Amino acid sequence: PLKRRQREILKALRSLGGQATTEAIAQRTGLDINGVAQTLGALYRYVEFVSGDKRHATWRIIRSS
Repeated sequence: PLKRRQREILKALRSLGGQATTEAIAQRTGLDINGVAQTLGALYRYVEFVSGDKRHATWRIIRSS
């Protein structure tokens, strides 16, 4: 089962069209950008890294939760 923070981040990513930057997800959730980046890395079964780096790294959903 996903943790609350992971669910919030996936929900934000879905609401942003299924693909967004770390910065956009952090703004949408109100969570710290570093924590969002860490959590996205842990969500490798659900999201994949597309391109970019740091706050401008782009992620997309590859599997729904």
